[in-house]
Amino acid sequence: TVVDESDDALVQAMPSDLQAGLVFLLGCAPPGARLCKQMLPVATLAQIYCIVHDRTVVDQELESLRAEGSVRVLNLPGSRRDEILLVRRADCEAVLQDPDGGSVLDMVRRLWTRCTG
Repeated sequence: TVVDESDDALVQAMPSDLQAGLVFLLGCAPPGARLCKQMLPVATLAQIYCIVHDRTVVDQELESLRAEGSVRVLNLPGSRRDEILLVRRADCEAVLQDPDGGSVLDMVRRLWTRCTG
C-alpha cells in the first residue's frame, strides 16, 4: 500500500500509549487521587503498567518525558514497596501559581526535594 505524507503526519501527531494513558488517568483522577488540596492530579506507575502492558516501552518513554521536563516522577518510599507517582509539569506549575497555593507551595517544594533529590 502507498502511504500518503498526510497519513504519516497524522501518525506522528498521535499520542503514544503512555501519553494517552496519562491523559486518561490524570483527567479522571478523583479528589482522593489528587495532592495539594485536591488541585494536583497524580497517577501511579502501577496504573500505567496496567494500561500499557510493555513495561520496557513505558520505562523508556517515561524517562524521555522526564528528561524533557513534561512529566515529574516522584519516588515515595513505602514500607512494602516504593510507589512512583507521575505528575504533569503543567499541572505542577498551575498549582504553584495558584493564589491559594501558599502553603501548598511550601509542601510541594519539600515533597520535590525529598522525592527527586
